[in-house]
Amino acid sequence: MNIEIPDYVQNLITELEENDYEAYVVGGAIRSALLHVEIHDYDLTTNALPQEMKQVFQKYRTIETGIQHGTLTVVSDHNPVEITTYRTDKSYLDHRHPDAVTFTRSLEEDCKRRDFTINALCYNKKTGLKDFFHGLDDLQNKTLRCIGDPDKRFDEDALRILRALRFAARLNFTIEENTAQAIHKNKALLDVISKERIHEELNGLLQAHDIKDTFLNYKDVFAQIIPAIKEYTPEQYAAAVEDMQKAETISNVRMALFLQFLSDPRSVLHDLKYSNADTKTILILLKTKNASVQSKAEMKYFLKDYEPWMDDILAYHKAKGENTTRWKTYIKEIKDKQEPYTLKQLAVTGKDLKQIGLKGKEIKETLDSLLQKVIEEKIPNTKEALLQNLKSIQ
Repeated sequence: MNIEIPDYVQNLITELEENDYEAYVVGGAIRSALLHVEIHDYDLTTNALPQEMKQVFQKYRTIETGIQHGTLTVVSDHNPVEITTYRTDKSYLDHRHPDAVTFTRSLEEDCKRRDFTINALCYNKKTGLKDFFHGLDDLQNKTLRCIGDPDKRFDEDALRILRALRFAARLNFTIEENTAQAIHKNKALLDVISKERIHEELNGLLQAHDIKDTFLNYKDVFAQIIPAIKEYTPEQYAAAVEDMQKAETISNVRMALFLQFLSDPRSVLHDLKYSNADTKTILILLKTKNASVQSKAEMKYFLKDYEPWMDDILAYHKAKGENTTRWKTYIKEIKDKQEPYTLKQLAVTGKDLKQIGLKGKEIKETLDSLLQKVIEEKIPNTKEALLQNLKSIQ
């Protein structure tokens, strides 16, 4: 089996091998290569100890990312590559990080501490693929399986529960039965994981194409991280998930659909550490949930209030079954004809109204009134017509 390794990565492997050390590409890059999907970064594992790595790469720019745990980042041809010494982990008292690590010279021992079989595949050009836990079989069978005892793997790092759901959804894999049972059994461990990390994993999951089965089969896990959804009836939960599946893979749109029946979605977003911008987007989507645009004039009012969020709004309403083709037709006609729907597009300004004697609050109220008449095509959007209209009602 031959896997193509970029030169900037291969050069680091060669440097280690020429100094009598082993080095392998490990984890996600090998999994992605075998699945023929895009590779985002490369991680290396080696039997060289941290100080030995620093000696080998003394001519390179290095960053001591996690040197106490054996990780050194080496910059090769402007690309940062994390290289970690083979290690075994001690106890995980916080269900997230090992309290201490012990370095080892055994690649297999290093792989035993990893999460899933498909993430423990190692490769270099000299020795080919190293597969100690039948990860290749699991890749071919589209199965996600913990290495060793799944209860122990999740107890070591509870975030692996959400990683399992994300991998299964994004790769369209089935979670192996013992691993699935351990996910349900250990879900309460997620309470010790930071909300930022939960948000990150959830966001990745929401970008998977097929998420329906994951959200239906692991409802208890999602209720653990978002307790508010326990107020859903079974029918509401199923409807929310069905809408999410229909939606485009836009995480904010799908989150809005997931929260659509909640009484206080804002508190959920706050708890999950959503940014102010993302929170605003999701709440706006929910605010427009029952919107019905039946005419071009109504679309102009809609654009006036929500134009910056229209792409997400269209995706949200399409998932809800709204005829967004009609909406898009209105939008295209409005834009093509440059028909006004905001105060900035009016042919008169506040300055014009000051010149005819209007002041303060009266200016804004008058501009709003004129815009309404223009939107409803009661008067044309020309300076002459707008000022003439004002004279006729003064």
